[in-house]
Amino acid sequence: MNWAPGTGVSGVLSGFVRLGARWLLCLGVVLGVAGCRTTETTPISPEDRQPYTAVGVQPGDVVRINFPSAPTMSTVQQVQADGTIAMPLGESLQVRGKSAAEIESRVLEVYGPQLVVKAVSVAVESSGFPIFVWGAVLRPGRVQCRQSITVMEALVEAGGAVEGRADLRRVRVVRQRDDGSTRTYVLDLQAALRGREADQFYLRPSDVVHVPERFSFY
Repeated sequence: MNWAPGTGVSGVLSGFVRLGARWLLCLGVVLGVAGCRTTETTPISPEDRQPYTAVGVQPGDVVRINFPSAPTMSTVQQVQADGTIAMPLGESLQVRGKSAAEIESRVLEVYGPQLVVKAVSVAVESSGFPIFVWGAVLRPGRVQCRQSITVMEALVEAGGAVEGRADLRRVRVVRQRDDGSTRTYVLDLQAALRGREADQFYLRPSDVVHVPERFSFY
């Protein structure tokens, strides 16, 4: 074999050594950054193992208000993200967390003086609540829940974990609290598959579930 001028077997080997060293350096930087990306996690409480029960009306629910003596004022409204609905005369009414009876009382308080028959009926249709599943699952994205579900059930709704890629030992759940802060939980769903209690972690509205991928070196 003819080598280019100024090169030889030793030169080529030296080039490979330099390339290998550079690759190892880059790999070390990547692993170092990954190792430094730690997040403070929250211990799982007994409450987290209890099914979620919505208290009162929630954003996304549909509220039907019927005025028997003033049919033109009757309305059907979807609860907005801020917990309000639009009323017939342009007002907004805060209904988040309220029961149908509490909404009836508030509507009568506002509109009672204008009604011939001081009566109103309110019906609420629940839309459930959203959660979000990302990472190594077959159908990542939003999952609309009609009832309380566990993390394991959420993965099933998202098509299941990607076989051979998903790291079920480090599944994260990020939960936003009412004060704007967040809590991060780390679950070992691999243990759950072996019958332990980890799968009994129940999700709350807008929880974000992330299934990380395994590190693979070829």
